[in-house]
Parts: sequence; C-alpha cells; structure tokens
Amino acid sequence: MNKNSSKVLIGTLLATCAFGVLPAIAGTPERSGQSVTPLFERGTYGELTFSAVSPDLTGETAGGDSISDLGDTYFGFGGAFKKDINEQLSFGVIFDQPWGADITYNGDATNGVFTDSNTEWNSAAITALARYKLSGGFSLHGGIRAEQLEIDVNLPAAGAENTIEQSTGFGYSVGAAYEVPAKAARISLTYHSAVEHTADVSFNGADDGETTFEMPASLNLEMRHAISPTTIIFGSARYIDWTSLDINTTTFGDLVGYTDDTLQTSFGVGKGFSREWAGAITVDYEQPTDSPVSDLSPTDGKFGLGIGATYTMDQTKISGLVKIISNGDAVSNAGSNFNDNTTMAVGFKIARTF
Repeated sequence: MNKNSSKVLIGTLLATCAFGVLPAIAGTPERSGQSVTPLFERGTYGELTFSAVSPDLTGETAGGDSISDLGDTYFGFGGAFKKDINEQLSFGVIFDQPWGADITYNGDATNGVFTDSNTEWNSAAITALARYKLSGGFSLHGGIRAEQLEIDVNLPAAGAENTIEQSTGFGYSVGAAYEVPAKAARISLTYHSAVEHTADVSFNGADDGETTFEMPASLNLEMRHAISPTTIIFGSARYIDWTSLDINTTTFGDLVGYTDDTLQTSFGVGKGFSREWAGAITVDYEQPTDSPVSDLSPTDGKFGLGIGATYTMDQTKISGLVKIISNGDAVSNAGSNFNDNTTMAVGFKIARTF
C-alpha cells in the first residue's frame, strides 16, 4: 500500500473515530459530550450530526408494583464549522445540545407522587473557538460559549408544575493539544467552565420569582493514534462536576440536585477497508455511583457497545453509528428499583472539507 493510499484510509478512519460520542441516557441529563474535535480538522471544514435515542426504562415501586417504560425517545442535532486563518491560527463554531431529559410516568396510581409526572429539559449552545499552533506539535485552544436552557418538572399528584423558564448563560472553554501528524496521533485536554443561569420560575402557572444556578463544569480528555496504515485506536474520558448543580425554587424548594460527580470513558478501534469504506467498534463505560438517584432520571452508570461505518466520496464523508447501552441498575430516592434496562441509539453525520 502506497503512502497516499494510507493517508486516504486514515482520513476516512478519523471521520469514524470522531463519531465515538453519541448521546445516551445516563443518571444525569448529559447529551452531547461537548467534544471540540472539529477544531482539529484540516482546512475549511463543516459537519452536521443527527441522532435518535430510545431508552427502555422499567422497574418496580418500593411496594412491588410494576413501573412501565418511562423513557421517551428523543432526537438530537449538532453542527460545526472550522476555517484556517493562516498556518498557525484557525477558528471554529460548534452548535450542540449539551443537556436534556425526557422522562414520563404513566397514570397508574401505584406510582404515587410520580403518577402522570414528567420532566423535560431542552438546551442549545454555541461555542466559538480559536486554535493557535505552537512549535513541536503543541497547540492551544479556547473560546466563549453561549448556552440556552429550559426545564419542566411536573408532579400533578403533588399539585406541583414547575417550569424553569428559558434562560441564557455564558461560559468559556480552554485547552491544549499535542499532535504527531505522521502517526495521526493527537491528545487534547479541554476544560469547559460552569455556565451560570438566572431564570424566571413559574409554579402551577403563576410567577414564582427567580432562581440562579450553574450548569456544571467539565473536563474532556480525547486521544487517537494510528497503529498501522489501516488501523487507529481512539478514546476519551469526560469528568462532570454534577455536585455543583443545585436548582432551588421559592415554593417547591430543592428541585434538581446531585450527590455525585461522573466520569465517562470511551474506547474504540477503527479500520480502513478501502479508499471509500472504514468501520469502527466502540466501548463506553460510566462508573455507577451506588447512590440513590432521582426518580426522574433513574439509572446509575452505563456500559455500551457501538459499531460505526464511514463512506468517503471525494471531500465528503458520511458516517453512521449504532449503539446498545446497558443502563446501570438504580434505586431511586422513593425506593423504586430499576434493573436490566437498555437504550438503543443511532447517529448520522455528514462532513465535508472545502
């Protein structure tokens, strides 16, 4: 295999390994993974990503009554654009949906206070980043982030309909990377700051004052390395400071809070089969906390397996990924047990270098 063919295969593989993070239900409202991988693409680059996630979450109450599937299917969308200014400086814009939740209990009275209850989180964020290449393969990157968030937590049986109205907060991202282009190797570390929100609150349709809270800071470690002209390994670790999130309202009191931070890890292997086709296998893991969880996000940890493929056509790459996630068993704050649950996730990405 000549060097040019090897470069084409590795280029195809990189599109596949960059698709390794796909949203899936966990015990926290995490969605996008907040990767900055598009910032490292060559030349002028754009991508669009789409995903669909279908959780199967069932359990039983502390009294032994069955809880039917309460995980709603949800869809995700993302995009990115990156451009070089000169040989050292480049900039990028990333759109993602970092936080989200979709849980609905049915009207069975055995669900107690959670009868007919639901929670829905919606978010959108835009991050503007710049990257500056230093000597020796090192680079620095950073920028600002605007984040929009809205939360509904409805508990009809308790006479409580809580809405955290749409608000916008700002934060920043900063990081560094080291690359060895000849080996398609890169390791990057990115810190995403907490984002403070001040939002109006409504309780049962009436004004309930304001609340101020911070969506958590996180730290992303991402790496990749070609171990042959047709094979690449890649992985990531993401730490999220969930214990800093505490949403209080005037009437209801503590609405959202977490007692444990999380560490999510992912590892994958990609292989090129031709100038057009490459595939990848991924493994995801999140350590369970073994603490009681919210009844409106009733899983603790996860283990996932994924398979993906990329088709390259000139300067366009089309990637797809399917994941099956085993959601960690959990005991909720109300004493309900959730065991042997799974989530199916599919994703699609189209990327082009101009």
